[in-house]
Amino acid sequence: MERVKNLDPKKIRSHLKDSHLYAILLCLGVLIFDHLLIQTAPLVASISPILGIILAWLWLLLPGLIVSLILIERISWIERIPIAFILAIGLTTPATIVSILLRLSLEQYLWLIRGTLILSVILLYLFRMRHQDSKQETSSIYPVISRERFTVSSIGLLIFVIATAVCLAYLSSIWLPDGDDISGLPIFSEVLRLERITSAEPFHGTGTPSTPRNELIAWTYLGILINKITGVPPVEYFMYTRPVLIGLAFLSLYFLLHQLFKNRRQALFLLSLWSVYLLATTREEGMGNNLVTRLIQDKFLGWFVLVPVLLVFLLWFLEDRERRYLFCLGIGALGATFVHPITLTHLQCLGERLQLYI
Repeated sequence: MERVKNLDPKKIRSHLKDSHLYAILLCLGVLIFDHLLIQTAPLVASISPILGIILAWLWLLLPGLIVSLILIERISWIERIPIAFILAIGLTTPATIVSILLRLSLEQYLWLIRGTLILSVILLYLFRMRHQDSKQETSSIYPVISRERFTVSSIGLLIFVIATAVCLAYLSSIWLPDGDDISGLPIFSEVLRLERITSAEPFHGTGTPSTPRNELIAWTYLGILINKITGVPPVEYFMYTRPVLIGLAFLSLYFLLHQLFKNRRQALFLLSLWSVYLLATTREEGMGNNLVTRLIQDKFLGWFVLVPVLLVFLLWFLEDRERRYLFCLGIGALGATFVHPITLTHLQCLGERLQLYI
């Protein structure tokens, strides 16, 4: 009885996490969660389209989330979400390109993406076993990356930023598609109707030749796949995906500011100023209007969501010279290239400024 009483729960949890059984159960849990999300998203979308779309995007994040756990372990979950999104875009890009070139069905495309997740799970298992067998402490492998708690002085700024993000997200959810979004609706409708990638964006069904940039545009077909999973009409998909991306845009910019200044209060203060600017420019052709109405479009997704996270990967590599950060930058840059080529131009220009800052 005394021996049982002297058992330390923390030591028991630590021992279980270092066991092979824990690694196997973790990998199986991810695969089961993947299946549940695929099955649940359309059911939830029939009741609440926006919740169904959120579940579908969560499913797409899984490969990036797993790779982020392997490469960047000690960081807050608030900042891990944009990391997982960018890595997921990059990791699923090869499967998307193969699907476009071979004109695969959407079901085959779905299984290629799930194959990417399975490979990520295998890497997670091998990683855990390697460090468990070598008996290396996680804390010695991964330094803490600007991870501090919220203070009382930063709570007000946080509330203001959240309120602004919610306001902009609501506006985006009621704003009907316009401009380039309208030209994209026939693409979604055609591919969803045939359940096969049959032609090249944006000239579906016209027989008009297209450039490689229009042919291999991964973001469009990732969106179509998410649309297929949820089963909602393309118009609703466009309207209810924008609030999700607005949340990611705020998280991405906060992530960049936090890692650049290493201070949460400063990051929230600058993000508050940015929020005021967005609210003041929701007029036509303003920055806030572009965020609300056009964020789902490839070039604006790259500018508002992808570039801030890619800059953090570059910042980490310049500071620490660790290859894992360079790998993250490479994967993210691959995805960004096939979202829109101009994203890399943005990254290059801002990257030069970042090097001068450092």
